[in-house]
Amino acid sequence: MINKHWQPTLFALALLPATAAAEPNSPTELRPLASSLYIAETAEPLGKAAADDEINPLEFDVFWKDSLNFQTKNKQFKLKIGGRIHHDWAWFSEDIEEASAGALKFQNGAEFRRTRLYLSGSLYKNIVFKMQMDFASDATGADFKDVYVGWKKSKEANFRVGQFNEPISLGMQTSSNYGAFLERAVTTAITADRSTGAMVHGACNDERLTYALGVFKEDNDVGATATSGAHAFTGRVTGLLVDSDNSIVSLGISASSRNLPGSMFDADFRPAAHLAPRLLNNTAFAADDAMVCGAELAVISGPFWASGEYIMNDIDARDGMADATITGHYVQTGYFLTGESRGFKRSKGAFDKLKPKNPFGGEGGGCGAWEVAARYGSVEFENLRSGATLFTDELSDMTFGLNWYLNTNARIMFNYVRFDLESNSIAANTHGTAFQTRFSLFL
Repeated sequence: MINKHWQPTLFALALLPATAAAEPNSPTELRPLASSLYIAETAEPLGKAAADDEINPLEFDVFWKDSLNFQTKNKQFKLKIGGRIHHDWAWFSEDIEEASAGALKFQNGAEFRRTRLYLSGSLYKNIVFKMQMDFASDATGADFKDVYVGWKKSKEANFRVGQFNEPISLGMQTSSNYGAFLERAVTTAITADRSTGAMVHGACNDERLTYALGVFKEDNDVGATATSGAHAFTGRVTGLLVDSDNSIVSLGISASSRNLPGSMFDADFRPAAHLAPRLLNNTAFAADDAMVCGAELAVISGPFWASGEYIMNDIDARDGMADATITGHYVQTGYFLTGESRGFKRSKGAFDKLKPKNPFGGEGGGCGAWEVAARYGSVEFENLRSGATLFTDELSDMTFGLNWYLNTNARIMFNYVRFDLESNSIAANTHGTAFQTRFSLFL
């Protein structure tokens, strides 16, 4: 087995043939290639190209637009190379009742939360693809993240097959590069993540309405499905109630009907700190099916933004085992002290990247963008056990954040989290705080 530390290097080396294939063989051929280099934001050529009577499909442009891009002259083929590095540090202070002290261990530490590389692009304009690998999530090798191919007919109708995020929850549809906090809200413990499947999706009415509907199978870290019969139908619809130059109000609903014959349900209940331990370790049980429903709201008005979600997961356990109902919600808000507005991708109905008005270190010596944010989240786990006794566990947290966007591709984050667990099932309560920081680069 190839050592994990060599895998990012080998992955990068595998990209070289894509660029080498278009490399000219002589100085004469080099000149028109070099003249095609340009900066995407200004679209100004670096050198004046010779007048061309016709487009040579073998020539391509190389440009920077938040990542490295390659594009043939006729725009029939496009390739994008990028990745992300999220490096986190965390310090904890906790108060654990004696009954659970042996089960919970909070340790200060650091981790690479994500280290990813990806290739994405299009062939003949209508075939799209992406391959994204994460080298931080598994000690033995790289994990699949987004790995799919698709057909792009129009904005209104598209098709995708492979492994990708199921279309549920505003928080899950917003990239970890663009979230206002180090971690998503505690409600992510009861929603679906990436799965192998097929999906139709699109945006209508000038991208004021979006939809996505897919069928999915449970899979492992490399996209292989192992559970026979397990499948899910998942869908999401969003609509813009307000859409002006500096204001957006988006409303969405989503649902997932999940057939889980014998699959183990084991939610990852922890506060908004990935280095914290799981606070409930006895939630695993065999399930037959589940129904997940959610509602979401997002508001952007100039430098101010806010969003919230409510999610319910109703789980039917196997015969003789305990059914469970899990509900969760969060509300969050933020404000850009430097006047920017939070990005929003209308075609996806989710928050998007931010472009600072005055990038740090750029022309004029800008200070970047500064954001303050706050969030409250809660998830409640109700489980009927022996003798039809109802056990209720509730985990809640409050997060305060300060974010410094140096430019479109780099950000430093600071989070202070207060968390509280009230547990009947383990007869213990846990309270504590966490201070976290993240240094991130994303292309």
